[in-house]
Amino acid sequence: MSFGAGPREGAGDLPAGWSAWLVKFPTVKDDADVGRREHAWMAAAAGVEVPKCRILPLAGIGDAFAVRRFDRRPGGERVHMRSAAGALSCDLRTARADYEHLLRATLAVCGGDQAQVHAMFRLAAFNVASVNEDDHLKNFAFLLDATGRWRLAPAFDLTYSPLAVGGRWTTVCDVGREITRVHFLELASRTGIKPGAARRILEDVTTATNEERRHLRAAGCDGPVSRAAGTAVAVATARLRG
Repeated sequence: MSFGAGPREGAGDLPAGWSAWLVKFPTVKDDADVGRREHAWMAAAAGVEVPKCRILPLAGIGDAFAVRRFDRRPGGERVHMRSAAGALSCDLRTARADYEHLLRATLAVCGGDQAQVHAMFRLAAFNVASVNEDDHLKNFAFLLDATGRWRLAPAFDLTYSPLAVGGRWTTVCDVGREITRVHFLELASRTGIKPGAARRILEDVTTATNEERRHLRAAGCDGPVSRAAGTAVAVATARLRG
């Protein structure tokens, strides 16, 4: 899907009771399930913070996926946001990263807040379990709150997205394919996350993604891409369950 004509630059002042949203419209390359599949993804059930979203049925061309902007306050005022690529001073065209880099960056940017580090670890586990391999550094961000503190932004662009060549954008302990529970426990060890906390997060995530096939069927996602997604997620989840 691609971002279409949703509220963007110049959202500025909004009428009372209005809020800013972005809308992804299906493209000619997308399958019919693409919008509903992203809406049905199990991130919230896995404990990942996500923005409010909804499906907009469009006659004849499938469904659009709409997401409420988390970088706007009521009335349209901007919230300062910084991508992980910016925080790490990386050129997305040439740089690949490891989740160890992201966890260490989160610790530094968020002033040592372990809750934010745990949230990034959870998002890493969810991306791997759900076969979201398009996890480049511009798909992670930080928000500056009213007190001047940074926190991890709600997760976005979470959907089944296998890459045909080269593996995922962001590796786990330098591994980009067939990532296992052992790799995540090593990641936790390298970044100061206690083993018990890491295991609890992995349990939360895999309990949710283990239900992905059922959830996709309930959402009416029964096309070939959705069936492939269900199978791939089941395999990736099994590796993280050990």
